[in-house]
Amino acid sequence: MLLHRDWDPIGTSGAPETTGEYDSYVGQVYQLVTDGADVCTLAAHLARIADKDIGFSNSDVRDRCQCVAERLRCLLDDS
Repeated sequence: MLLHRDWDPIGTSGAPETTGEYDSYVGQVYQLVTDGADVCTLAAHLARIADKDIGFSNSDVRDRCQCVAERLRCLLDDS
């Protein structure tokens, strides 16, 4: 849900029928988080997905990659 709500490089978060849009990336991101990847690595991974896999790369997407990476790290650090 975090990827859909906060990362959302293609801007579908306002449409409830698209909640599974980024599910195929969850496993990769989860693995990085549980392996202890730092914020920079997580943000770079999300940016790479947005750019290479999805085809969206702009400053807004890169900023969201950073914010989501920070939230992902916090989720794990708080648990």
